[in-house]
Amino acid sequence: MAWVYPMKWTPLQKFSITSGAVLVLIGLGGVVSYFYASREAVADQAVAQANESMRTAFRIQSLTNDAERLTKAFVVRPDSETRRTLERTQSDVEDALDAMRRDTEDNPHQREMLDKAAPFVSASFREFRNTVAFRERAGADSAKRYLMRETSPNSADSLQALVGKMRDEELRVLAELTRHQSQAGANSVLLIQLGTVLTFLLAALALQPMRPGVAARLSTHFAAVADGSSAEAVTAARLRALHKLIHALAATRDPAVGARLLVSVGTAPLDAAFAAVVVPNGAGSFTVLMSSDGAFDSVPSELARPIADTLRTAAFVKAESREAREKLFGTLASLDTHGATGAVLFVPLWSDAIAKGVLLFAFDDDRDFSNDDLDYAATLGRLGGNAVAPRPLTS
Repeated sequence: MAWVYPMKWTPLQKFSITSGAVLVLIGLGGVVSYFYASREAVADQAVAQANESMRTAFRIQSLTNDAERLTKAFVVRPDSETRRTLERTQSDVEDALDAMRRDTEDNPHQREMLDKAAPFVSASFREFRNTVAFRERAGADSAKRYLMRETSPNSADSLQALVGKMRDEELRVLAELTRHQSQAGANSVLLIQLGTVLTFLLAALALQPMRPGVAARLSTHFAAVADGSSAEAVTAARLRALHKLIHALAATRDPAVGARLLVSVGTAPLDAAFAAVVVPNGAGSFTVLMSSDGAFDSVPSELARPIADTLRTAAFVKAESREAREKLFGTLASLDTHGATGAVLFVPLWSDAIAKGVLLFAFDDDRDFSNDDLDYAATLGRLGGNAVAPRPLTS
C-alpha cells in the first residue's frame, strides 16, 4: 500500500491562497448582501401593496358612505352640485375597485371577497341613482320611502362585513410579511457581520508580508526559487553548448578551427567579456590561435607568466577580483583595453595528460567561480586539448 503524504505549501502558495480566500469572502459577502437586500425589497413591496389594499378597501367603504350621505342630502334639498358630487363619487369607487383587482391578483382569497363585495357596491349605487330619479320625478316623499326600505340597509351591512373581512385578510398578510421581513433582516445582519469579521481576519493574514520578518523570509524564499530556476537555465545552456561543441570538434582536425569553436561556442555560457586560446609556439613564446577580439593577435609580456604557469602546472590559475588580479599578475592593462577589468581564469587545455594550450577567460567584474563553473571549464579544457593539438589525418 502506497502512502500519500500531504503536500507542503510554499510561502507563495500560502500567500496566494490567503489573498484568494479574502477575495472569495468579499464576493460571498456581496452575494449574500444582494440576496437579502433583494428579499428586503420584495418584502417592502409586498408590505406596501398590503397597506395600499387596506387603504383602497377603506376608501371604497368611505366613498360608499359618502354616496349614501349625498343621496339623503339630495332628497332633502336637490341641487346640481350634490348630484355631480354623487356621480364623481361613483366614478371614484369604480376606479378603486379596478385598482384593488390589480393588487389582489396574487391573493385568490382576497380576490374572491372582492368579487363578492363588488355586486353590493354596484347595488348600493344603483339604489342611490334610483333614489335620485324618484326625487326628481315623484318628489321628496316617494324618494324617502324608496330609500328607507329594507334592501339598501341590508346591502350596506353586507358591504360593511365584507370590507371588514378584507381588512382582516390584509392585516394577516401584513403581519406575515412583516415577520418574514424581520427574520430576513436579522439573518442578513448576522451573515454580514460574520463575513466582515472573517474578511478582516483573512485580510490581516494577507497583510502579514508587510511585517519585516515575514517579508524577509518571503524575499529569501523567492530569491532561492529564482536562483534555482536561473541555475537550471545555466546548466541547460552549458549542456547544449557542450553537445554542440563536441559535434563540431569531431568534424575538424585544424587547431585554428578548434580554437575558434572553443571561443565562439564553449565560452558563451560563462558570459566572459574576453576569451582567447593561446598555445606555445616551440620558440619559448606563445601564439594566439583565436580570440574574441581580433585586435588581440599576440600575447603581451604581462600575460606570459600566468599562461606559462598554467601550462607548467596543468592547473587552473585564477583571480576572482580586480584586487586579487593586481596582487597576483599586476594590472594586466592589455585586458583592460578589451573591456575585461575584473576576474580572470586560465584553463589548461589537456591532451595525453599534458597541457597543450591555455583557454583564457576575462570578465568585466568580480566573479566567484563556483564548482559548477570550474567543472564546466575543466570539461572545455579536456575537449580543447585534443582540438588545439596537431593531429595526423589518420588519427
